[in-house]
Amino acid sequence: MILGAGRKRTTFPGLTKTSDGTRTVGQASPPLGEELQLQFIQKPHTSFNLAGGLAARGLDVLLVDSDPQGSTTGWGYAREDRGDTAPQVISMTGPKNLQSVSKEKTTYDHVVINGSARLEELLGAAIQVADVVIIPVCPSALDLYATHEVLDIVRQQQKARTRELRYALCVTQQIGGSTLAREVGGAAKELGVPLLESRMTHRVAFARAAQLGMTVQEYEPHGKAASETDQLVAEILTLLK
Repeated sequence: MILGAGRKRTTFPGLTKTSDGTRTVGQASPPLGEELQLQFIQKPHTSFNLAGGLAARGLDVLLVDSDPQGSTTGWGYAREDRGDTAPQVISMTGPKNLQSVSKEKTTYDHVVINGSARLEELLGAAIQVADVVIIPVCPSALDLYATHEVLDIVRQQQKARTRELRYALCVTQQIGGSTLAREVGGAAKELGVPLLESRMTHRVAFARAAQLGMTVQEYEPHGKAASETDQLVAEILTLLK
């Protein structure tokens, strides 16, 4: 997931509907995938719960889905059916479209881009316009190994640009105090990458909220999933200062 902050407004290709009310997903529609999309629900939930958490604080948020799989776009459709308009969700699955999300061209307080690490060209375009890159990982050897490609692209971008690019790993789908959950900190040190203190535990609330087009804060405001998401939002805002 890539997070960027912005200012002036530009026109984004958006969601289109046919005359019978059905949606068309293509060059222009709602939000994006996620860095390491090894799971269907649990990875995109980080993006839309982060975007929703920022919006709940009164911030103007754009959630961009750059993953052709369209998981976050589907969540946006479900929100639209519920009558919820924040955060705004759009789909941008082309590198040139993603370049228009630069902070000089939007009036949003924050832009959250959800994308796939498997699509290197799209990932590179998203990182190019980002201020902060958050790489969600499960506490597993497979996920940690898969971060190498993303980290290589991030570090290349750091060298090629003048403005600062911050990045960090975010543990998702953690299962209690498992051995893998405890070892991920050491693995992050070996990779030479910061690790967020906030962690997302494997909870049913994330999946149920997603199916309803809700954030966990809306679905279960006083639940543990909502508390974890609030901590993540606060930590991201600190990173952006």
